[in-house]
Amino acid sequence: MENSEHQPDQQVDPSELRFASFTVRAAARVIDLFVLFPISALAAYFTLFEPSLSIVLLLALLDAAYKPIMESVYGWTIGKRVMKLKVISQYDLGPIDFNQSLMRFLPWALVFCVTVFLNTRYFQDPNFTEIEDLETYLQFLQDHPLSQNFFVGVIQYLPLFSAMFVFSDPFRRALHDRLAKTYCVYNNDQFQ
Repeated sequence: MENSEHQPDQQVDPSELRFASFTVRAAARVIDLFVLFPISALAAYFTLFEPSLSIVLLLALLDAAYKPIMESVYGWTIGKRVMKLKVISQYDLGPIDFNQSLMRFLPWALVFCVTVFLNTRYFQDPNFTEIEDLETYLQFLQDHPLSQNFFVGVIQYLPLFSAMFVFSDPFRRALHDRLAKTYCVYNNDQFQ
C-alpha cells in the first residue's frame, strides 16, 4: 500500500522504535557533505576559474536533488546509511514516498532557492569579472550587499532551525520530520 493512501488516523504505535539522536543525525549530515564535496568543488571551479552560471546552477540542482531522491528511493542518504539510520513513514513505519521526501527537504529547498538567487546576482555583478582567485572572491562576497542581508542569513540557517526541534520532541523529530510525518530511526530489519 502506498503512503499517499494513508490517513492520519491510521498511524502505528512507534513505541518500539529507536529514534536517532541529534548528534548521530548531524554526523550523517557531515558524511553527506563529504559525499557531495566533488559537486561543491566543481561549483567552486566554475565560479572562480571558468565562470559559468549555467554549470554552477546545474551543480546546485544536483546537490539539492541528492537528499530527497535518496530518501524517497532508499529511505536513507549515504550518511544515514553509514550511521545505520533510516527515514520511515509515521503512518505505517514503512518507506516514505516522494511527497514525504519533498516535505522533509523543505528547509533545504528554501536554501537552494536562495543559492540560485545569490549566484545569479553575483554573476551579474560588474565586479564579478575582476575575481581572479579565492582571496578576491571572498573579498567580493564580503563587499556584496546581499552577503550581509538579514533574510538571506536567516534562510541559510533554516535546516539547523528545523533540526533543533529534535531536542523538544519525544520522537526526536525535526521540524521537517513533523511536516512530512516521518521518523528518523536506527535501521532495523523489521522496518526495511
